[in-house]
Parts: sequence; structure tokens; C-alpha cells
Amino acid sequence: MKFLTVFTPAYNRAETLKRTYESLCEQDCKEFIWLIVDDGSTDDTQELVQNWIKKNNGFEIKYIYKENGGMHTAHNVAYENITTELNVCIDSDDRLAAGAVTKIKNKWNKVKNKGYAGIIGLDADLNTGRVIGKGFPKGKPRKIHAGSVLLSFPQCISRGNVLFLSEAHNGRYSAGK
Repeated sequence: MKFLTVFTPAYNRAETLKRTYESLCEQDCKEFIWLIVDDGSTDDTQELVQNWIKKNNGFEIKYIYKENGGMHTAHNVAYENITTELNVCIDSDDRLAAGAVTKIKNKWNKVKNKGYAGIIGLDADLNTGRVIGKGFPKGKPRKIHAGSVLLSFPQCISRGNVLFLSEAHNGRYSAGK
């Protein structure tokens, strides 16, 4: 059963979308749907995706074309069409790190019944593997909604393949590789 939607907003990204596609083909767990929301591309994005849909990739690909309205409108269309328990946005020029779907599935299965609102990841540079930005904050987790705790999760939804684990639960953080 598919538990995850990987959605990718795209606008004239036929040249870079291949990198995202290849990273999804390399996943060891194929229990996801790849949802591409084409925000009015005028290049050959649609033709490229239609060819991938015809292949046996091991995962389902859904393609939605919409008039150009900006990335935020592509996100809105994606959320209107997501039917899985979890979702993650991977930009059209990024990769999903090796083994990321398995890591997400395993972590979610361990924590989904413990009051977590979801899981998040950090971006890393594709070439160096270094985390972009400052990483997860130190100290108490911030409340997303009253009574909910957000689980900070491995960097595996990003531009690289280095895994960092930082969990926020019951007011404590722990970090590791």
C-alpha cells in the first residue's frame, strides 16, 4: 500500500526533472506515488513525464497540467490531489536521497501512534552532503498545533544523501547519524 506522495511542482524543468526521476527510480522502497504538478510549462516537460508513465518504474506517476500561476498554486493543486498518509515536496531540480522512502516509512511506523503531527527533513548540498542552513534548533520543540509535536526527521528529502537524525519528542532532542 502506498503511504507517501512525493510531489514535484514544475515549470519548464524538462532539463532538470530527470535528476529527480532517477533518484525516485533508485529508491529501494516503491510504496509511493510521484505527483508532478506542471505549472503551465511550454517546454517538453509533459512529453517527458508521459514517457516515464509508460515505463515500469515500480511506482505510480501522476501528472497534472495547470495554467501557470506560480509555485504556490502548484502546491495547492498538489495538496488537493494527495490521498496518501504522508507527503513530501521534492523540487524539480533536486534528488531524493538513496533509501529515503524506506527511512521515512520505518520512522513513521515507529512514531505515528505516539502523538506526532508529522516528520520533516533538512536539505543538504548535492555535492558535499553538508546540511544547508543551521540544522534543527536546540531546546524544546515548537508546537505546531495544541497537543501536537512535530518530529524532526532524517535529512533524506533533499539535495544530498547524508543522513542526520534529530528527534523532538517530549521536549528532548537527540542527534546522531
